[in-house]
Amino acid sequence: MTTYIISDTHFGHHHMATKFRGFDSVEAHDAALIALWNLRVRRKDTVWLLGDVAFGTGILNRVLPQLNGHKKLLLGNHDQSGIGVYANHFGTIRGSVELEHPTLGRILLSHYPVHPQELNYGIEVNVHGHIHDPRLNLGGKYLNVNADVLPCQWEPFPWGELNKLWNAQQRANHPAMSGSDDQ
Repeated sequence: MTTYIISDTHFGHHHMATKFRGFDSVEAHDAALIALWNLRVRRKDTVWLLGDVAFGTGILNRVLPQLNGHKKLLLGNHDQSGIGVYANHFGTIRGSVELEHPTLGRILLSHYPVHPQELNYGIEVNVHGHIHDPRLNLGGKYLNVNADVLPCQWEPFPWGELNKLWNAQQRANHPAMSGSDDQ
């Protein structure tokens, strides 16, 4: 069983699907993201979804049963359906959560990047979504796992490999860093 992480799938969001992500229709967008998700995620896997899942209760009820894995939700700014609707599809629903990562240490998962002062209490990394533009890299203790900036675009990313994303971000922010290991 593997754990994955992703943010901002935006199922059913016409503007995101057609204008921002370049799909011909929202239906094509949703079908592609469902297929990519299910190619990677197996039934017994777990996926942390860091907000902005879908636009509307009908979309949630149509799409989420099609997605493999045990789903856990951190609510985002576009998650406007009632909590009972989310409870039908997610085993966990929160605003944020602190977890221990095997190589990154204590991390905070959230939809939005949190205020820097919140990271002064033993948090090594804030893994977040919300920011769709890959050029907007907050650096420091922030790691964006928005579906639009992940290297496996629009697919959940393996939890155990977050250190690879972190190391790539640190090299991009500090070009003088040497070494090529992603451990």
